[in-house]
Amino acid sequence: MPKAMVVETYPGRAVIMTEECEFKEIKTTRPLQVGEEIEYNRSGIFVNRRTTIALAWAASFILFFLLIYSVTGRLMTGRLYACIGLDINPSLELSVDRGLQVVEARSFNQDGDRIIAAVKPKGQELETVLAAVVRQSKTAGYLRQSGNVIGIGLSMYSEPEKSAELLARIDRDLEQELAANRSQAKIYYFTIDKKTREQAIKEKVSPVRYLLRQKAREQGLSLQQKDVSLHNPSVERIARKTATKIRVQEQDSSVRVKKGKQNHTTQKKPLTRGEQPLILKKESLEKSEGLRRNAVENFTKRPSQNMEPGRPRLLKKNAQD
Repeated sequence: MPKAMVVETYPGRAVIMTEECEFKEIKTTRPLQVGEEIEYNRSGIFVNRRTTIALAWAASFILFFLLIYSVTGRLMTGRLYACIGLDINPSLELSVDRGLQVVEARSFNQDGDRIIAAVKPKGQELETVLAAVVRQSKTAGYLRQSGNVIGIGLSMYSEPEKSAELLARIDRDLEQELAANRSQAKIYYFTIDKKTREQAIKEKVSPVRYLLRQKAREQGLSLQQKDVSLHNPSVERIARKTATKIRVQEQDSSVRVKKGKQNHTTQKKPLTRGEQPLILKKESLEKSEGLRRNAVENFTKRPSQNMEPGRPRLLKKNAQD
């Protein structure tokens, strides 16, 4: 018996598309589902051509819109949504679609080449790739237990109003994976516009480093591209003023305190606000640095007490005694 696909169903009848792509109306003796493949008897075909033609047109429109929806959905899923640059020392960039699946990965140095070759990010979820990059960087020795400084650059190609939401998601994923790998890091997050990012790609430079070099030039600081590193104190000062946000993450560490003849071990807690690692705004860092300098200046300007050298100053109570 010939086969066909059900495209419309009605009580006691259905519209089918035959293997020759012809639409027929048939009698049915049981409930059918749209999309179901069936075998039909030619003797059960209705001969009312007007009804069949009308139903065929309706079925054609339904199939057409289903096809358009399917194709559009695939195009939207594969479309470039955002680019996330990571500068650890491996320098690389991940391009994602709206579903946050990596559609392309590029590197800007040999260390980045090694990470991409090991992780194979294309086609994987962003969260999975970020975790794999951190693990591989730790395994390869690019991440240490402490003293790490990481730059993250985000360029939105669609829905720029959601950049803060995406940065928060990236921040959460990185924080969790760094903690799992027992690595402490200071992370600078930058929002990079498309024009700046595309110019950096044209020059085969990391967008984060390209941005920092541009900001350094604006401040009259001339740097070679190879000197643009977040481990460079001058560059890090610029990063503090440029970053969208900064995360300071610390690991638990044991601190030994001597008391008499016994050693007591205490735990230094992570720098946190609530249960989350502290996220410092650049204004807070600048303010704390200013307060520190003022305290030092005030201490050095304090008048002397005209105390005799080597002789402790007595309190009034002691003087009376």
